[in-house]
Amino acid sequence: MTILDWTQALHIYGEKNSFKVMFVVGDQQTYERMCVLLMDHPERYRWCIPMNGDFHFVAHVVAAFHILYFRPFTAWIARKLGFDKVIKEGDDNVTNFKHYDHFYLLVTAAITKLLLEIVDPALLAFPSTLLKRVKNNAGNTTKLSFLIALLCLTSLTSLPIKLRT
Repeated sequence: MTILDWTQALHIYGEKNSFKVMFVVGDQQTYERMCVLLMDHPERYRWCIPMNGDFHFVAHVVAAFHILYFRPFTAWIARKLGFDKVIKEGDDNVTNFKHYDHFYLLVTAAITKLLLEIVDPALLAFPSTLLKRVKNNAGNTTKLSFLIALLCLTSLTSLPIKLRT
């Protein structure tokens, strides 16, 4: 409440940089507290739009990837690379998050690099066309198809590294 009141005094009612509304970003506890304050005092904090921070969103995405793909796909990669001592199926300890995040970034970058080398980049822009072409492949699975489609849609524009020279 103190932080939101200070933010309100400085940025909502302040003489300089006065805004009508603001996104206020915080970790999970801060986000939940802001939501409760909004419910308890809707008029007082009508200017506040609470948002979870990037870390929280990324942690959920990494956890979802891990749950979806560990058994059918990434367990094999972890074993082959010798990461299976760190990357485990049932690990839900948030202190290990950076290991999982880096592992899935590595896997995503490797798959994207491989796709760019073996598939026409113009075809990667149309995941549905690519999925139709691989529909009858012996190794095709729904989860793997989904992963390829997801990578085609997101990785080519969101990876912060250059994959091709």
